[in-house]
Amino acid sequence: MSQQLQVVGLKGKYGEFGAHGVLELQQDASSVYDFMRRIEDQPKWNPGVKLSQIIDRVATNVFHVKQVLHWNFLAVGGDFNMNLAIHEEPDKMQIRTEMLQGSMMRRFSSSVGIQSLGPQSCKLEMSMFMQPSIYVPFGIRHMVGSQVRRQLHTVLLKIKDAVESEPPRRQSLSERCNISGIQKALSLKSHPLDVSVWA
Repeated sequence: MSQQLQVVGLKGKYGEFGAHGVLELQQDASSVYDFMRRIEDQPKWNPGVKLSQIIDRVATNVFHVKQVLHWNFLAVGGDFNMNLAIHEEPDKMQIRTEMLQGSMMRRFSSSVGIQSLGPQSCKLEMSMFMQPSIYVPFGIRHMVGSQVRRQLHTVLLKIKDAVESEPPRRQSLSERCNISGIQKALSLKSHPLDVSVWA
């Protein structure tokens, strides 16, 4: 399986600097999705995140999160705060993030999607858009765009190192026995636990 990491630059609908990356991973898709959901563990593998704390659960799959990040913007660097809304879609293995409030950033958003490629193999796609709160002169915008692409590239490599070093996820009983496939093959019309069908 190719391990090539691809990152391309994008432009957001409000003029944000953006990037999109695609990476194949030697890990189960469900394990990767579970890893990406562990929001408060981000500082353990991403040195750019100094704090990541769930503040509130506002819906079944929607969380408000406080983060403190370290950012180097051209010649300026420092820590800044962001309050985020994180939307999870477990059925699609997708996560969307929108900034509610933040310092140094006017807008920030990201999205993650994971697709299974087979046993212990999946594809991860991540997009990131940001717009600094300070004006970026036209002559240096290409430098900012390059910086955003490099940042996403670094984050994806950190994810790769972290998830591929984790032990494989243990399959559930239904996955190991393929219970749904057995039931379909036998065309069971009664309750699956009705022992009369085996008589």
